[in-house]
Amino acid sequence: MRKQKIKKYGLIKNLKSPKLKKAFSLVEISIVLMIIAILVVGVTQSSRLVGLSRLTVAKQLTQSSPVSSIRGLIGWFDSVSDKSFNTDDPDEGYRVMMWKDINPQEVLKNNLVAADLDTAPVFRSNCINLLPCVEFNGARFLNNTINFSSANQVSIFAVFRSNALLPSTQSIIASRGPREPENISFVYGINSSPIDKIYYSTSGGDQVNSFSSDKITPQREYLTYFIDDGFIVHHFLNDQFSTSTSAVTGTKNLGLFTVGAWDDGSYTQELLNGSISELIIFNRALKIEERKEVEKYLTKKWKIKMFDPSNCGANCQYANFCPLNLIGSSNNFVPPGTGSADCDQNGYYGSVSYSCQNGIGTPSSSCNCASGYTVDGNYCKKSCSVFGIDGGTNVASVVVGSGNLPCTGTGYAGNVGYTCSSDGTFTLLNNCALLTP
Repeated sequence: MRKQKIKKYGLIKNLKSPKLKKAFSLVEISIVLMIIAILVVGVTQSSRLVGLSRLTVAKQLTQSSPVSSIRGLIGWFDSVSDKSFNTDDPDEGYRVMMWKDINPQEVLKNNLVAADLDTAPVFRSNCINLLPCVEFNGARFLNNTINFSSANQVSIFAVFRSNALLPSTQSIIASRGPREPENISFVYGINSSPIDKIYYSTSGGDQVNSFSSDKITPQREYLTYFIDDGFIVHHFLNDQFSTSTSAVTGTKNLGLFTVGAWDDGSYTQELLNGSISELIIFNRALKIEERKEVEKYLTKKWKIKMFDPSNCGANCQYANFCPLNLIGSSNNFVPPGTGSADCDQNGYYGSVSYSCQNGIGTPSSSCNCASGYTVDGNYCKKSCSVFGIDGGTNVASVVVGSGNLPCTGTGYAGNVGYTCSSDGTFTLLNNCALLTP
């Protein structure tokens, strides 16, 4: 009887109404959408807070960095410091008319400036490790402002990302002017396809070309640096073996340079399509301890790991490889066990046996000097045969450079000045004085 009454009043019918179902569905959808909106806002705010936190930490790392106390610093360009740009809080897309040098060692700052608004690179707030960078899009570049003259040695560190690999060279930093021996120019950048490697080149001395051990890929962060002591170029890239090239690199023009391109004096070319987060320049070859300090600072700040074969995993083909410090050989890492490394660099010849055990590589001897080279300290350096000295001297050959030789012949006194050029030409600047009876 009760069931019939319920049916009569249509209560069961109303409970099964499709309209009621639809109403519940709309409410549920509204709740879901509200939850999604809250989550999106939360994630966005969380990401923003993470970015601000990393920026704060990066600024602290910059301020406490060992870079500021290492001798020979002539340029330090960082994208996170409050003092890096004309405004202390640039907006996304801000045109960088000046990238300020934060080097504390110099009163006169070696700032980088744009020629005009069209060629000014762009500030980006979210690049490597959610930190800012300066973006060069293949049409923008900056020139330095302080002439620090030239140097026989140089060390340059760069944190960068390539947007695209092009069929032309892309310069991270390059001397301004023609690339001729008398202009003592250099360039550090990405070599053109099909090589696609980081490279360093000089026009003086042996006109060396030094390459990273393997290709790079676009849209990936890199920490790269080289140490050029005038006779050997040591090249480092975060995900690859380090390489070494033996050559007389000559004097390098550090006085006038361009970042993001090469200005040959008439045209701007080799433009970089990528971004630079930090650039550090020294006018000398850093010692091992110094370059490791700078490397440690940059890897911690930008969250980039340097290549270490001992930590690359059990299945890594380079597991248990050993670093081999053999001047004159391009083999910086060798496999476990014993073997021989070729002395394949300029000025050296032969091969040297080695052992690699427990991550330690030990060469059995040193590389031999090739013809036309003489041992000077740890290096084989180009040399000149000594001749034309009145009365003679006790030195048969000298290395590239200049100096004085004693007059040792009977009846002669004093010293003679000389120069020895990289092509083996010996030139006397004066001669021995003849003693009068």
